[in-house]
Amino acid sequence: MAAKKSEIEKITDFLKKNWAYIILLGIFLFGLHLRSYHLDYPVIGYHNWKETHYLTEARNFAREGFFEHGFFIPYRDFWTINSDDLGVHGDTFPTVSILVGLGFKLFGNKLIVARLIGFFLNSLIIILIYLILKKLTNNEFVSLTGAFLTAINPLFTFFSHNVQLMNVGIFFSMLSLYLFLVWIDHGKGKFLILATICLTISVLTKYPFMIVVGSLMFLFPYKRLKLKNLKKNYKSYLISIIILLLIPLWMIYSGKVATEYGLSSSAVDVGAIQFDKIFTKQFWNTSKAYTADNFTLNGFTFIVLGVVLLLTMGIRKSNKLSKFLLGYFISFLVFFFVMGLKLSGHSYHYFPVAPLGIMLITYSFIVIINTASGIIKSFLKIKHLDKIVKIVVLIILLSTIYAPSIKARNRQFDTQFLGLDVAGEYLLTRTAPGERIMHSSHQAYGVLWHGDVKGTRGIPGKVEDIIYAEEELNIQWIFMYNWDFNLLQGEVGQHIKENYHLAQVGLQQNNQQTIPIYFIFKKGGNFSEEQLNTFINSHPVQTKEYEYTFGKVPFLFASE
Repeated sequence: MAAKKSEIEKITDFLKKNWAYIILLGIFLFGLHLRSYHLDYPVIGYHNWKETHYLTEARNFAREGFFEHGFFIPYRDFWTINSDDLGVHGDTFPTVSILVGLGFKLFGNKLIVARLIGFFLNSLIIILIYLILKKLTNNEFVSLTGAFLTAINPLFTFFSHNVQLMNVGIFFSMLSLYLFLVWIDHGKGKFLILATICLTISVLTKYPFMIVVGSLMFLFPYKRLKLKNLKKNYKSYLISIIILLLIPLWMIYSGKVATEYGLSSSAVDVGAIQFDKIFTKQFWNTSKAYTADNFTLNGFTFIVLGVVLLLTMGIRKSNKLSKFLLGYFISFLVFFFVMGLKLSGHSYHYFPVAPLGIMLITYSFIVIINTASGIIKSFLKIKHLDKIVKIVVLIILLSTIYAPSIKARNRQFDTQFLGLDVAGEYLLTRTAPGERIMHSSHQAYGVLWHGDVKGTRGIPGKVEDIIYAEEELNIQWIFMYNWDFNLLQGEVGQHIKENYHLAQVGLQQNNQQTIPIYFIFKKGGNFSEEQLNTFINSHPVQTKEYEYTFGKVPFLFASE
């Protein structure tokens, strides 16, 4: 009869059996920690304009229903002057706005409700990258390295808290990859159908996520297409094709709706495809900044090394991981040319290729680690020394990525446009039903969310457009951020000064000076710069503190 195991032996056995899952759990919790920062913070940060886009769509869905302008046709709280679209637009399928809209219906229009959806889906990418690499390599060391790099990736950690399409798109993209790999291993048609459903949701949410198809093509078991095998599997193939047809069907429908409203549909945005864009100096300068934000420059060095290693060593080995990365990389080259204009516009457009970047860094790390371990092992025949060397080299390599990643994450969190929530809350209590505002566009859209008010996209540069907006759109307010202050010097400024009065001013301390960073003007009365000091001195100046990663920053404001 076998002796009973002691509690210590039981714990030891448990740790031996589950050590990888324990480490993965630790990595996942650390990733959650990095992503949890500013979850309930006002809509005043980097890309608050895009957050406002989807937050207001969701709020409109929650209030007015999902079929007000057609079958799940989204409508946001801003539009272009001289257009009759009232925020309706042809777009990709509004997966995010639907999910957040349902959340608002259940729990109220709270930011935390909206952000938790993207937060959790983005965080689950850590586990999915682990599972995908495990399927491709059957190696815990490789899989856990990829998971850790995903946990600290600055693109993922920052945008996890933004209400945008990317978090939903990347989750279903990676889930489709994993399910496809399961199908390759087991051959059961249900996994192919599930993979196709996830891929379809991902691509409908954001079309560039189609890029993962390149990896699937390089891994596809083409033997299963032979007539003998085809007879057994044709049902799952047919169902998958039918599911994929939802993508062009939505594009056609969305384009039709856009045409009805006199818009160009972003569903088939041919104008956004400019192949020559990548040959401009501006593109490369912007790309360098986005690369530093998304992967860090150190990380990019390892990505390039990973590509070199893949094209020299990887192709010869022709294993699952090499095939996968090669297919993904070839798809990236197509993506790079087609998405040139978009990639030069916003850093989040790199989301579809972020897993490739992370896996290439992982690939280069593993080659370096194995090479170092092999060299040491050839000189010193000490038991377990190679494992110790691998861990030490991994820690050194990760340290070159970790600090810059946290710095890049913090840099993005510290990009804030102060006072958008203060201005919005002021407008929320002052605007009458049906009144609308003009605002400074760019990164001033957060005022629309906090003010629960509809507005135009930007302050026009022509007086006749402002008059049109006043007469036809019931514009009663102007929210002007500091990048638009120059408008006060021309004809537009003259019109504002003669027809509007100052209702609120936002101020920030700059050394010993207090400088204005925004104005809210109300229709009626007049304004001149000379009145500014009088306004500030005659109204109570209030203070609000904003949180930065390096400490708190005071913001001052005075209201009539």
